[in-house]
Amino acid sequence: MYRKTVSLLAVATFLLLSATPSAGRGFDKQRFQEDFLGLLVEMDAVGAAAVVLHDGQSHEYAFGESDRSLSVRQPFLLESFVKAGEASRPVISIAVMQLAEAGKVSLDNDVSEYLGYRLRSPKRPSKTITLRMLLTETKYFEPSEAYRLAAEAVEKVSGERFDRYAKEHIFKPLGIEAYYAVSEVPETLIANSYVWSLENKGYVPNDRAWMESDIYPHNGLIISAKGLSVLIGAVMKYGLCPSGERLYSEASGKELLRQQANRKRQGLAFKYNTSAVPDYVIGNSLGFYRGMSVCIYFNVEDATALIAVCNGARDSQPDSDGVIGNHFNREMRKLYAKHLID
Repeated sequence: MYRKTVSLLAVATFLLLSATPSAGRGFDKQRFQEDFLGLLVEMDAVGAAAVVLHDGQSHEYAFGESDRSLSVRQPFLLESFVKAGEASRPVISIAVMQLAEAGKVSLDNDVSEYLGYRLRSPKRPSKTITLRMLLTETKYFEPSEAYRLAAEAVEKVSGERFDRYAKEHIFKPLGIEAYYAVSEVPETLIANSYVWSLENKGYVPNDRAWMESDIYPHNGLIISAKGLSVLIGAVMKYGLCPSGERLYSEASGKELLRQQANRKRQGLAFKYNTSAVPDYVIGNSLGFYRGMSVCIYFNVEDATALIAVCNGARDSQPDSDGVIGNHFNREMRKLYAKHLID
């Protein structure tokens, strides 16, 4: 009861401090704020942040706590870092497009020539495997394995460890902070992870979420809602960074987003979702990592996006492990459809 009272007080304080007139045609900033925070209170979220991109403007929201283990409340910030899980994969696709544009790889050549060893799937040993296949989650490999192999190809061709490549060629031009090594993350900005336990009927910290580990480009991106919003903003502008620098050409940016596999509605970086509104194509990328959720919904034609992250939330119907993951993403998809689809 005390925790719920504190959360509601935090919401009221947030609304009082951040209530501002609506900005941007067709988007009601105040109504979105109320709905976003209402959902988080309903799910008893630990902490969350969201950035809405609309009509050339950025609308930012943050709520709750990044760490419940301390006696003094640590607010969840737009700059709080979480692990992106599967939402790490678009960075790999961006890196591949950069190398393809530089003529160092081809999306349609046998990827074996870049890896330095012959790659074939046990499911079909005679089938040539290409980077395009790996980035569209080919049926011959599990998605995590496909992206891991694509990241390995980036390392072999560039001669750089993937995290160093991404920092120099992607994050630096964007002007954002993002990491793969836990030891490099500013400790004060780490959002601890919490999972809802059916057994304990409450949140328990997931101490494994921030254990130091090897570099895993396919699911190990460490980034904030603020950083993700800049990354997605550049993707929506076909590689144009806020500084005016380009990650890749406009042609490469369009190819990155083009639907490559109609059956799965899969682009080279994002899947396409029409479940929110029939016949309305939305690019999305979802990630869940040991209690932390990341979701990205955007539409290039409308120039709208919702980027949301959370470090723990509860639902009335948790899965068998008491985990919220997909429920947070589901509610954010509904929020996007309600507020950003005309």
